[in-house]
Amino acid sequence: MCLQPEIEPFFSGNLDGNVSRSIIAFGASGGLRSFLQRTEGRASVQYVVDNDAEKWGRIIHDQEVFPPERLRAKKESELIVVCSQWYRSIVRQLSRMGFEPFKDFVLDVQFTFDLKHYLKIFETYVGFATSLGESLMNKRVLHIGVGQTLAVDVLMACMGARVLACNLDDESIFFPDARPKATIYRAVGEYTRNSGRTFPIPMREVVSIASDRVRFNPSRVVFATFNAEKMPLRDRSFDYVFSFDLLEHVSDPREVIREQTRILGPGGWFFHHIHPGEHRDGVDPFDMYGRSEEEWDCVCRGMGYLHNRWLAKSHSELLSEYGSVEYIRHGPPKAGVTPPDPQVLAPAFQCFVADDFIASTGFLELGGGVRS
Repeated sequence: MCLQPEIEPFFSGNLDGNVSRSIIAFGASGGLRSFLQRTEGRASVQYVVDNDAEKWGRIIHDQEVFPPERLRAKKESELIVVCSQWYRSIVRQLSRMGFEPFKDFVLDVQFTFDLKHYLKIFETYVGFATSLGESLMNKRVLHIGVGQTLAVDVLMACMGARVLACNLDDESIFFPDARPKATIYRAVGEYTRNSGRTFPIPMREVVSIASDRVRFNPSRVVFATFNAEKMPLRDRSFDYVFSFDLLEHVSDPREVIREQTRILGPGGWFFHHIHPGEHRDGVDPFDMYGRSEEEWDCVCRGMGYLHNRWLAKSHSELLSEYGSVEYIRHGPPKAGVTPPDPQVLAPAFQCFVADDFIASTGFLELGGGVRS
């Protein structure tokens, strides 16, 4: 079975219907390379914009890169294609600039959505529950930071969970047209039929799919948007809290964990996958630890997304304060990196040792329960 569906780039219909429009690509990294390879000879890329000031004026993949302010001169005939992993923040950025989905910009869904990635998240969550000797049947699950699709949550609902999927953005801004979404859920349905895993709830009881419509059963999956640092949820109202690559992108992880503890209550379980280290391409992995708060805030504004500077050790200590951490897994650190010179570290990071920085270049998974 193919786990990566052939999803057309997110043009209003398909790419072939838009070849007459000149393209402005937003994002000058791997997404740009993928887009150019897949559209070679079919679309005319006028120029590229990126939030990273270090890329401005450079030629990347044979394209000159400009600041986003260049978009102020965008012509009506030009279409902005977002081909960056930071598409969520870029969509918000473009909306603030007055641009409209489909009319002015689209997402390159074939790059931004990878079904294998979401299946991995689902298997990770289920694996954690299984390690506890429990199933998800009839469990109340809060999934924070869902992303631009609810594929993970639909699968957990098929396992019997009742899921509240929380995001910082309404997913309709990423899928104003249901056709790409319908394609995604057909692929998810194929997975439930052919994976070899037992799903107690048939997918048709969770989501109904048509060519131009996708509807979720609200008794199984509910989508909501709210601030993870102040959740409008009752105390002890959930059995599980899950997140994947969220805690490094909130301003104060402590507030999120306090809220998590409140809504779980004693006996509730949590699982978080975190990438604490530097996310920028081509940058020294410890660059951000040598900057002042004001300097790093400026970098984040330029990138268009928030990245806090908590190290893996800080996340582990935080979760241990509020619960019993029973599962810890460290991903491999980046190869060949050497720890930063203590003399160049900002004061807030001088209390950490070399291994703390090295460990933070890999991922971190932490699971456990709220103490009684």
